[in-house]
Amino acid sequence: MNPLNDNDQDKTFTPLIEAEQDGTDCERRGRRKRRAERSLELIANFRDGYAKDWYFAVGEWFKDQLDIKYTVRKEDDKRVMRWTQGIYYCFDEGHVIYDARVQRLPTWADMIKHIKIACTIIRATPNTINENKQFILGQVNFQLDQPREDRTGLELIGHYNLSQSEFVNFLRTGMLHGQHVTQRLRRRK
Repeated sequence: MNPLNDNDQDKTFTPLIEAEQDGTDCERRGRRKRRAERSLELIANFRDGYAKDWYFAVGEWFKDQLDIKYTVRKEDDKRVMRWTQGIYYCFDEGHVIYDARVQRLPTWADMIKHIKIACTIIRATPNTINENKQFILGQVNFQLDQPREDRTGLELIGHYNLSQSEFVNFLRTGMLHGQHVTQRLRRRK
C-alpha cells in the first residue's frame, strides 16, 4: 500500500508503531499494532552505512531492529515521508555485531584482523504491548567473544542478559553493567 495515496481514509495520519505487514523480521515476531507518536529524533544517525559515534558497528540493515522507520507525517497540511523513531526494539537470535566495520571485507581472515569484540545474540524477545496495552520490555541474551591470540577464531568472554532497551544502549556506548566492554577482554601475556 502506498502510504501517500490520497484515497486512504485515515484522517489522523498518526503513524503506526508497526509498519504495514511487509514481512520484516520484527513484524513476524508478534508486535501488536497500536497507534502511537513516533519521534523525529532518531537514536542513530547513519554515516557510510553505520550508526555514527556508536561503539559497536551497527549497520543500516539494523534500522528495523532499532524501530527506525520511514513513515508518513503530516506537516503544514501535507503528507510527507520522514524517518521516525519508535520504542519497539527487536534484535533477534543470530544477529552478530562487531566493534569494527568489517562486514564489507572479503574474507573472515581479513575481518578478524580488525575485531576486538563480537556480540552474538543467543535468544531474544522484542519490546511489545500485551493484551492489557501495557508496554513490555523484551530481553536479549547474548555472548561476547574476542579473537584468539592466533586470530584464527573467537573465544568466549561471557554470557549476558539485558532488556532490548539496555542492549541498544550497550551497542551505542560499549558500557555493560557499569564497565566498558573492553575491560572484559582477556589480557594476553
